[in-house]
Amino acid sequence: AFSAAPRFLTVEPVMAARWRARLATLGPELKVGLAWRSGLITSERRGAYTNIGDWSVALKTPGVRFINLQYGDVRAELAFAREAFGTEIVSFDDLNLKHDLEGAAALMSALDLVLSPATSAGELAAAAGTPTWRLAARDWTSVGTHVRPMFPTMRVFSAVSGESLHVVANRIGASLRRLAAATEERAPTLKTIAMQLAAARRAFVDGGTAQAARGFVGVLRADRQSAQAWV
Repeated sequence: AFSAAPRFLTVEPVMAARWRARLATLGPELKVGLAWRSGLITSERRGAYTNIGDWSVALKTPGVRFINLQYGDVRAELAFAREAFGTEIVSFDDLNLKHDLEGAAALMSALDLVLSPATSAGELAAAAGTPTWRLAARDWTSVGTHVRPMFPTMRVFSAVSGESLHVVANRIGASLRRLAAATEERAPTLKTIAMQLAAARRAFVDGGTAQAARGFVGVLRADRQSAQAWV
């Protein structure tokens, strides 16, 4: 039997908190990690992976801030996404996504969602309990189901009726747009959060520690990635 626990990999909590704080500085949008290919592409494996252009629908989604999870030299691909789709994919040059697996897992644990074909990035994200949407054909790891039971937070998007991976990536993009729109509807406005934070800070400066604490807690409930409420 497979465990119902959402994760089986424990991320170092201080590192995860640092990444949450760092991601919070990027704005209120959903933070979505993206990997699009394996580091080992052969003629046999090529058909299982995408190129960054296949993710055009996802990459043009409003209300999403994309984080690069593709290891290796991807400067040309990131430049393509910027020029073709107007999307700046954030890449943290101080994190080696291939060799610093502890750091990569901490970053992934702080994300709202990860999109990936069958790559190590997607496996690591799901192991850390991050919601992960996997673009891949059904294989033995699904053990006859439409999911992967060892990864409770993973959703699998598979090709049907001869679909190309580009078409499947478009379906993922459409699902991401629905998710982002629903999140935007539920989320308080950034202006409201800023006003709440300013009021809590004023209360703290004026000596009203209890009132300030209630205000900071309210900000964190509205925006759990608001690192400013901790300082």
